[in-house]
Amino acid sequence: MKQKARLVSLFLALAMLFSVVPTIAYTPGSLLPQVKTYRTAFADTKGIWCDANVQTVYEVGLMDGKSAVKFDPKGSLTCAQIIVITARLHELLNGGDGKFAAPGAREEWYQPYLDYLEKLSYQNDDLEDVLWYVADEPYTPCDRYDFVWLLSAVLPDSALKAINSISVLPDIYGDEDVLAFYNAGILTGSDAYGTFNGTTNLNRGQAAAMLARIVDASQRVKFIPKAFSFAKELLGLDPQTTVLTIDGYAVTAELYAYCLCTEIFSYEASSQYDYYDTYAQYWDQYYDDAYADYDSFADYLLQVYGIDVAKECAVQWNVADKGGLTPAEKVASDVLDNLKQIAEVFVHQSDYPLTAAQKSEVASGLENMRSLCFGYSDTFASMLLQASALTDNMSAKYAPAKSELNNYLAQYGYFYGQYLTVSYDIGTEEYYGVTKQEALQQINKIRSMAVSHTSEPDYFEYLGWKYGASSSSLGPTLVSVDGFSGSDQATLKNLAVGSLSQTINMEDPASGIGEYSIFLKADPSQDEDTMSFIGSIPALIQVDSWAQDAKVVTTKAYDGFSVAALAKKYDWLAAAGLAGIN
Repeated sequence: MKQKARLVSLFLALAMLFSVVPTIAYTPGSLLPQVKTYRTAFADTKGIWCDANVQTVYEVGLMDGKSAVKFDPKGSLTCAQIIVITARLHELLNGGDGKFAAPGAREEWYQPYLDYLEKLSYQNDDLEDVLWYVADEPYTPCDRYDFVWLLSAVLPDSALKAINSISVLPDIYGDEDVLAFYNAGILTGSDAYGTFNGTTNLNRGQAAAMLARIVDASQRVKFIPKAFSFAKELLGLDPQTTVLTIDGYAVTAELYAYCLCTEIFSYEASSQYDYYDTYAQYWDQYYDDAYADYDSFADYLLQVYGIDVAKECAVQWNVADKGGLTPAEKVASDVLDNLKQIAEVFVHQSDYPLTAAQKSEVASGLENMRSLCFGYSDTFASMLLQASALTDNMSAKYAPAKSELNNYLAQYGYFYGQYLTVSYDIGTEEYYGVTKQEALQQINKIRSMAVSHTSEPDYFEYLGWKYGASSSSLGPTLVSVDGFSGSDQATLKNLAVGSLSQTINMEDPASGIGEYSIFLKADPSQDEDTMSFIGSIPALIQVDSWAQDAKVVTTKAYDGFSVAALAKKYDWLAAAGLAGIN
């Protein structure tokens, strides 16, 4: 009986031991040495997805619990806390013990760790780039991007050995640091498609998992993201299904999905801010008295007046406006107009064909386009590149001759060159603290200095900087003069290239602001980008003309589309980070 009792006691002791100690202990050969033993499991991590990860980061000294019995895996991490973790990691990787001196009497608790990283950043540009803004808001919850970028800046390349081959993710636009973490098996995303959700707050469990996988290669995850088709998810169609033809050009399901989601997004975005006009009477009170206490004007309206602008601004897709059209009908019409323009560019491409160099650029640019076109085929990505090149060719073909440029720009309300402006107050409000007379004296002073340096665009820009005049971007550019008087527009039209205009005055009594300006005219024919833009105006007019007469043949798939239903599905995909084009 005594022997049996001893056996029972032994089994009970073992049972108790296994109930508190995770089954995965420290792995010999890990990137960091074990500095302490995980004797008692945290009550709130036992048996959950990051249990073993928490044990690892605890044993190597990278993270501790919130208390002896609580880790708080769902709790957020502040920027100060990731600074501490990153400093510990780097110090341990380089033979240290992870212990830092206590902060000074008037220092923040994290200051020794920040000092350590700042010293490293003097010779590490990547670390410097991320550290300055992370350190600027130490008690703000950090997001997933912050943590990856900070860790990436201090990790050696050898710590990120690739075990996966991932080049495209739903919400990553070619970020090499994030992709390196995926390919090293440190990140797997928040869904089967690998969505990163980089701007969401990082929690302690996620941080523990990332750190444990960095430290212990055996915990890294081989991962192949699930294939995603935006056209399939949105329309329920194969991406290459023809939904309609325009003058014989086949519009595929994914091209239609692309144009549709673009218009839905634009319509929803424009509707989203209608409440600024609707509730303008509350703006001053929000801005002056309560701005710091609320996340946004919408939050203020909800908290103070119970006005839920999210509901009020939601698009009622099938509700007609005063003109008798519903938002769904407007979007459907706009989508068809856009498709007609795209189709006509390709229908008439023999008039402005791709050059051999452009074809090569399309082929070589496909790899980069994949990261921008998540959920779309290479065929579609290639089509976008071709459309861009064809549009450039059209613009070049339709650009006016050099002798016609001056009249052409004047016709469309543009001036090409540089300008400098001194603004002044014409009412009782002091926006600039400058009188009309003072502004005139200032602009005339600048003009007297600029007149002998008209061949030096940089000097013109320098004068603006020196004397506080607002200006165009460095170098000549197109400037809209639509708001100018007819005589002022004529003055600028007749100005010779390389000449400086007389002082031009404009006043807006409604705003209480006036402006004195001078203009330095340049030759647009020497600017390839400007000539392309100038040529795009008649090119677009020509495309619109073709589109007006286009013959459209729809299919049963197209006739069955409901914009209202598709908008709801698009909103769901967008909320999940699967909105298609990045």
